[in-house]
Amino acid sequence: IAGRSEYCMELLEVENLYKEFYKDKVKFAAVDHIHFSIREGECLGLVGESGCGKTTLLYKLGLIDFHKKDCSYQIDDTDITALHHKKKTILRRYDIAFVFQDYILYDHFNVYENIQYYASLVGNEISADKAKEYLHEVHLDIPLDRSLYAMSGGQKQRLAIACALTKETPILI
Repeated sequence: IAGRSEYCMELLEVENLYKEFYKDKVKFAAVDHIHFSIREGECLGLVGESGCGKTTLLYKLGLIDFHKKDCSYQIDDTDITALHHKKKTILRRYDIAFVFQDYILYDHFNVYENIQYYASLVGNEISADKAKEYLHEVHLDIPLDRSLYAMSGGQKQRLAIACALTKETPILI
């Protein structure tokens, strides 16, 4: 998580985050009343058993699956629960970059075309030199014209992180 402010502040604060599911008509909590804050420049890692709610938590933080009743959630002192869904969409687009487990890259694009595509989603243009910088930042020093078919799963995951970095958002999930 990286902040956009010059001051050390709480970039993200969550209180009483709760998410329940029903399985076979039995209710259980996937995320059970979690409280935490993350300051500018801090990183938070989640560990736990499969099915314990890590992805559910990340989807909530990334505003992919967020409902007002779930918690108190603030980003840079903005109450996310009070925002209209259109404002949340704008916030998700320009202030939050999300890297999914399955990396969501386009096989018919090469490395550089994937980077350019993701940057264009927020109106950024990426030169070849800047693309190489993003790749170097994630320790992926490969040719820009490389086909995704010639890349390993780990290389694709690092490319997905580089693509997320092109959004230049204050929050990376």
